[in-house]
Amino acid sequence: MRTGHGRRRKVYLNSENVEAFFSASRRFFFFGSDEQLRMSDSRDFRQPVLFLSHGGGPSFFMDAKQYPSMAGMDKNSEAAQFLRELARTHLPSRPKAVLVVSAHWEEKVPTVMDDKKHVLYYDYYGFPDTTYKLKWSASGSPRVANRVAELLESKGITCNSVQERGLDHGVFVNHFGMA
Repeated sequence: MRTGHGRRRKVYLNSENVEAFFSASRRFFFFGSDEQLRMSDSRDFRQPVLFLSHGGGPSFFMDAKQYPSMAGMDKNSEAAQFLRELARTHLPSRPKAVLVVSAHWEEKVPTVMDDKKHVLYYDYYGFPDTTYKLKWSASGSPRVANRVAELLESKGITCNSVQERGLDHGVFVNHFGMA
């Protein structure tokens, strides 16, 4: 983060400010009927809205001892540990679905991926071979994707859907440890 006179200030995530962030950002999505919404206790489905950085490409799968340029964002970093522990320590319950908004794909209109199964798209270059062999069987939900599209269109936002695009590193790198 830039501060006055060109100096940089580091911003750290720790348990206190993560808890404060979650308390302040109690936004939620509900995928169900209006009747289900009325019958449900909001505590059953409320989840925080998060912004998650993906570090430097596949940095969270690399060791800074071998790759010094990854120091501070490698597999042993506080950021990687935070991502591995996020679902267990900072979410009120295991989510039934995760809605990801990524700027890694540019389209003319918002585009929703409606695959049942996602493949990984390794959209980084010049990293160790092991980072191109990462595997993650991330399930998709066409039902949730359709609901997202319906909600967008109900607000006058034109959107498209696509299958078989693949999850880029902006998505899979920071979700990998939470699976």
